[in-house]
Amino acid sequence: MKKGLLLSIVASTVIFAGGDIAPVEPAAAAPAADCSDFYGSVGAYYQSQAWDTGDIFSTDTFSGTAGVKAPVTNFSVTAVVGVEKTLFSGIGFGAEVAGWSSLGWPDVTNNVTNRAGTSTEGGELSQLYLTASFGNTAIKIGRFALPVALSPYAWSDRTGGVLDVTYEGALVANTDLADTTIYGVYAKNMTNGTTRTALGADDIGVFALGFVNKSIANTTVTAVGYYVPDATIIAGTDQAVYSGFLTVASKFGDYGVKAMVAAVGGDSANSIYSFNALGDTTFGVEGEISGNFGMFDAKLAASYVNDGSFKLNPVTGYSALATDKAEAFEVYVGAGGVSHAVTGVTLDLGVKAGPGKLYGSLGYWDFDTTAAADRDNTVGARVGYKFKVAGISTKVEYRYRDRTDNAGVETERHRVRIEAQYKF
Repeated sequence: MKKGLLLSIVASTVIFAGGDIAPVEPAAAAPAADCSDFYGSVGAYYQSQAWDTGDIFSTDTFSGTAGVKAPVTNFSVTAVVGVEKTLFSGIGFGAEVAGWSSLGWPDVTNNVTNRAGTSTEGGELSQLYLTASFGNTAIKIGRFALPVALSPYAWSDRTGGVLDVTYEGALVANTDLADTTIYGVYAKNMTNGTTRTALGADDIGVFALGFVNKSIANTTVTAVGYYVPDATIIAGTDQAVYSGFLTVASKFGDYGVKAMVAAVGGDSANSIYSFNALGDTTFGVEGEISGNFGMFDAKLAASYVNDGSFKLNPVTGYSALATDKAEAFEVYVGAGGVSHAVTGVTLDLGVKAGPGKLYGSLGYWDFDTTAAADRDNTVGARVGYKFKVAGISTKVEYRYRDRTDNAGVETERHRVRIEAQYKF
């Protein structure tokens, strides 16, 4: 296989498409009149929630704090259209636009993904970038999505087909080394709806350098390090924050195992990424085991985050650890901004049923805290059914979360979510 062709496969599957790292054989050249450069989706997204004994389909429910009402109903129809095309001599471009509307649904309090700076009706330019490839190197510059497989501290997910967040900067990938892709990322801003947020401070941004290696049979090793050169919140004080994330995943027939290690530290902890001024490094570990048993599949994960002074994610959102990214976990900072350790265990199960799949998950999180207002433990569960008929992917899901603090106060949350999407 020619080197240029190999790069084209790796670039399209790793950084341009933002998904599967495994190389795939390229399709035959499309006719000039073909529209395969375009992609998109249309769909609908509905979610309603209630706290404690409130009506799950009512907006008149409490947020868990006495007397405080929360937005509880989301509904949108969505449309996404994108294009990615090579023009000449390895130069190309990509763009994606998205729009959503509540269609006047009564009592809707938020749009599809709580888009910052937008209302129940809106749209956005999700992606707009240039691409270039030469030799064994590929480059992307502009506004783009990041896959969690390559950027476990800052990635782009979709809700109702719409990208939740994207990043502005540059991506570079190289495949000179056998079975290895080396990549670098510079992200200056994060975009969410009509809101653009600078990463780091003083408009310097965030840098990342990583690699994906498949030298060992049925094993993928991914490592990435992040560096925030300026995370200042105190005038005249510059503080660097740095972090790393290592993942090793292996397949043994119908079984898979994965181990992840994460750490974040810095010059001091007086930054927007820290809990307090102690300056202790925060680290997390996770182990996963999964298996497929004919019509059944299962995954068990356990993770731990220590009581370091830094938030585990130095960039934005959650990290890829199951303890950190799960909805039932959210934020583990305690009263007064004091950090504390957390241990989490999650179990996911799935079974083929009719035209689709019945699935469920159960999670438990234990927090090492002492303050009465801090949470002591959290239980989260969900059950759902997803299927595809006539090209329309549909998912119906119920979610439950129960939190208890050290004073014995318990709060429950119930959610119903329905999604339907047609991709083209």
